Amino acid sequence: MIRKLYIGPLSLSFSGPTDLISHMTEDDFSERPEWECDDYCIDLKETDTIQMDGIPVFDRDGVQVISCHNYEQRYYYVPGDLYKRLNVCSWQIEKTVHLILRNGVLHHQYYNYIGLEHLLLNHNAIVLHSASVIYQGKAILFSAPSGTGKSTQADLWKKHRNAVGFNGDRNLIWKKHGRWMVAGLPWHGTSPDCLNACVPLRAIVVLRQAKTDQTRILSPAEKTLALFSEATINRWNQEDQEKAFSLLDALCQETDIVGLDCTMNPSAVEVLETYLEGSTDGLAGGCKFL
Repeated sequence: MIRKLYIGPLSLSFSGPTDLISHMTEDDFSERPEWECDDYCIDLKETDTIQMDGIPVFDRDGVQVISCHNYEQRYYYVPGDLYKRLNVCSWQIEKTVHLILRNGVLHHQYYNYIGLEHLLLNHNAIVLHSASVIYQGKAILFSAPSGTGKSTQADLWKKHRNAVGFNGDRNLIWKKHGRWMVAGLPWHGTSPDCLNACVPLRAIVVLRQAKTDQTRILSPAEKTLALFSEATINRWNQEDQEKAFSLLDALCQETDIVGLDCTMNPSAVEVLETYLEGSTDGLAGGCKFL
């Protein structure tokens, strides 16, 4: 059985036994987009047991990584498992990602297992932990550590400005033909917001809880650090980290990134809206691209 999904610059063809493919949730990402995508094959297989071959160069949060001659192998286990029983093994060779799953394992994390963030980064696209809305045809992203209020701010814009919920947990920032865009992702956590769309990036808002609402100007270093800390990156892969830092550095120079000290009140919307209305179009990450 084959199922084809399209995510930003990628076309992913999942092939394997029907019982494996049928576990996948399409989330409306099966429709071919208007732009050209780079094709990858995802070869799925099942096995009774998975054995590690080599010494890990990384072992944390349920992932062990083995460095081979010209590629890496990832092994996944349940975080907190004392015996670290391996459930998944994956590796990429050229345009094919091989994925082996132990029988009976839950198969809802295919995107993690295939290293989607790594594939995207090679196409000038980076995943940012953030909640987003579409307002007046552009994406506004709210980024901050978990529990800061990303979803709250997005909900305020939906309620008080009729913005459309884009993604409640992860957003794909993509430099497409020299333009900063935000594309849909099948990762959306527990949020119901998950659109398969691609719109210009209006602004990234770095949140901080406060008793009053006000925007704050961020230094270049503050911008890069804030985004880098919330980006999904292979921390064990030095090349990936350098690519991500370079991409985020360009993003910080070319788009509108602002700090927002905020409450959970509608006044936070008014303060941010006032800032966006007065900000320069040349730094607005997409305003000129419609």
